[in-house]
Amino acid sequence: MEKFTFRARGERVRPLLFLSPPPARPAAAALLLLSAALSLPALAQPGAPQAAAATDAAAAAPRFDILEFQIEGNTRLSELQIEAAVLPFLGEGRSIADVDAARAALEKAYQGAGYLTVFVDVPEQRVEGGVVRLAVLEGRVERLAVTGSRYYAQGRIRAAVGELAAGQVPNFNLVQQQLAALSRGEERRVQPVLRPGRQPGTVEAELKVEDKLPLSGSIEFSNAASADTDPLRAALHLRYDNLLQRDHAIALTLMGAPMHSRESRIVVLNYTVPLTDGDALTFTAVNSSSDVDSLGGVNVLGKGVTLGLRYSLSRALAESVHSLSLGLDFKDLKENVSLGRGAGAAALSANPLRYMPLQAAYNGTWFGPTSQHNLGLTATIGLRRLLYREIDCQLADGTVVRDDQFACKNRGADGGFSTLKLDWRGQQRLGPVELAARFGAQLATQSLPSSERFSLGGADTVRGYYEGVAAGDFGWLGSLELRSRNYAPALLRAFEGANLPPFSELGLHLFADAASASLFDPEPGQQRRVPLLSGGVGLRLALSTGLSLNLDWGRRHRDLPNRRAPQDHLHLRAALRF
Repeated sequence: MEKFTFRARGERVRPLLFLSPPPARPAAAALLLLSAALSLPALAQPGAPQAAAATDAAAAAPRFDILEFQIEGNTRLSELQIEAAVLPFLGEGRSIADVDAARAALEKAYQGAGYLTVFVDVPEQRVEGGVVRLAVLEGRVERLAVTGSRYYAQGRIRAAVGELAAGQVPNFNLVQQQLAALSRGEERRVQPVLRPGRQPGTVEAELKVEDKLPLSGSIEFSNAASADTDPLRAALHLRYDNLLQRDHAIALTLMGAPMHSRESRIVVLNYTVPLTDGDALTFTAVNSSSDVDSLGGVNVLGKGVTLGLRYSLSRALAESVHSLSLGLDFKDLKENVSLGRGAGAAALSANPLRYMPLQAAYNGTWFGPTSQHNLGLTATIGLRRLLYREIDCQLADGTVVRDDQFACKNRGADGGFSTLKLDWRGQQRLGPVELAARFGAQLATQSLPSSERFSLGGADTVRGYYEGVAAGDFGWLGSLELRSRNYAPALLRAFEGANLPPFSELGLHLFADAASASLFDPEPGQQRRVPLLSGGVGLRLALSTGLSLNLDWGRRHRDLPNRRAPQDHLHLRAALRF
C-alpha cells in the first residue's frame, strides 16, 4: 500500500511505501473514537431541546490544526487527484466536521473516477502535531461467475470483462464499456450483479447472460428484375455471429431468378473478424452471372468475380453513430456488351476486364427527438498501374490492335478513374405524418467500367421503372416521400379480440422520384443523358413475427429512349426475417 502525506501551505512530503493491514472500521465509529482521543465533550445533553443541543455542540467542538493528511491504502488515484480532494480541508482551527468532509471528498473522488467499491475511513487515532490519517479500503473482486450462457463460451465472456476479474479493484466506467461491447441486443444480454464477498472488504461479481442462437437470416421474394427478363427474384441471407466461439461472423447471400437462373445468379460470402473498440476486418467474395438491360437497350451479359478486403471502425456518440472503412477490391469481369437483343444485336465489347480499385467510405447517422439523418460518402480510385495489361482489341472495322483493356472496352477510359458517391437521407416527423427525403449523386473523372457506373431504376432508386434501366458515369437522384402514421396500434385496438395477425407496422405513403444518368463518351446508338421521373403511392406492412410486405405503384413521367413499355409499374417485395 501507499501512504500519501499532504501538508498545509503547499508543502508536500514524498509518498512512503509501507505494509499495513487494510482498515476495516466504519467511518462513523472512527469519528467517535477520534473524538474520544481528543477528549471532546458530549455532542448533546439529556433533556435539552435538539436544536439547542446541536448549537451547543457545534460551539463547544474543539478546534485543532490539520497540517497534514496521511492517506493510507491507495493504489488507484494519482497523487494529484488525492491532493485536489483533501487540500481544501487543511489549515488552522479545524474541527471533526472538517475531517469528515475531507473523508467524504476523497471518497467522492474515487466514486467519480468509477471506483464504486472503494470507501474511505477515519481510523482510530490521536491527532498530534496536526497530522490526520485517512485510510482507503479498496474493495476487490473475490470471484467472478458467469451464468446462463448457452451459445457463448463462458471463458470468453469472463475474459471480455477484465475489470471484474478476481483481484481487481473494478473501475465501473470501464466495466460499462466492456459490457456494452459484449452485449448484442436481443441476441446476447449481460447483466452484472455484485454481492459482498466472503472475505471482509471484497465483492463477488456475477455476469447473468441471456442469449439466443447467433443464427439469423431472411428469405425475400420480389419483382426487382430488369426489362425483358423473368420478373420473379428471390434472395436468401444467412448469418452466424459466433464462429469458432470468437465472435467471428460469416454471412452467405444467394440471389437470382429462381425460374430462369441463367438470367441472374449472385453468390456473396462475407467473413468478419471483430477487432478492438468496434473495429473490424471483413473479407468479401462475390460471384455473379447476370443479363442486365440498361441505358436504352444496351445489354450486359457476363460473369464476374470480386474479392475484397475492408478495414472498418465505428464510434457511437451521444446522439450519432459514425463509421469509416478503407478497402481494396480485385475484380475479374467477363462481360459481353451489345446494343439490342437477339440475332440483330450489335456487339460493342466482349473483352474481359481485370482491375483493382481502392475505396474509402464514411457513414454517419444523427438522431433527434423528431428527426433522423444519414450521410454516406464513398470515394473510389482505380489503381491503373496495378494489373495493367494490354489486350488484342477488335475495332469497328474488324482490325485488331493492341490496346489498354479499359480503352478497348470504353472510349476515353484508361483505368485511372476516380469517383465520389454521395447518399443523404433524412426523416422529419410533422405531427401525425413523416416527411422523408433522399439525395444521391456520383461524380467521375472519365468513362467507367459498367460495374462502377451510377445505376438507376427500380424500387431502391426511381420507382415506376425496371431495375437498372439507366446507368451513367455520373448522375444524380432525388426523392420525396410523405408517410402516414402507423395504423397498426389503432387497428389492433379497434379489433381487439378478433384474432388479427400481430401487426407492428401498417402505413401508406406518397412519393415522387427523379434522376438523371449521363455518359462521357456514349457508343453509337446510346443516348448521352437519360432523365427519369415518376410518382406514385405505396404500402408498408409488417408483422412482429418478422414477415413484411412492401408495395410501390409508380407511374413514369419520362419515357426511355427506344423503349416501349407500360407507363405504370408495381414493385412488390415480401420478406421473412428470422
